[in-house]
Amino acid sequence: MTITLTPEQEQIIQEQITSGKYSDPSDLISQALQLLLERDKANKKLESLLIEGLDSGEPIAATDDWWENKKASLTDQHQAQ
Repeated sequence: MTITLTPEQEQIIQEQITSGKYSDPSDLISQALQLLLERDKANKKLESLLIEGLDSGEPIAATDDWWENKKASLTDQHQAQ
């Protein structure tokens, strides 16, 4: 496989390797692809949760106050774990 990069893309890759974050272009590409797969998986999960929410019952008015209360409740639940 041959990939053509723009000069800007080549510069980004070189900067990342020079910074020590990656050992070589192959390492950088492998990690970038892994992040892409993880993002796609997270997006599918989010879509599933959104559909579940839409199908969950009667709609409610999600006002600013409701969101603030919901965030506080979720934060409390998370901290209790």
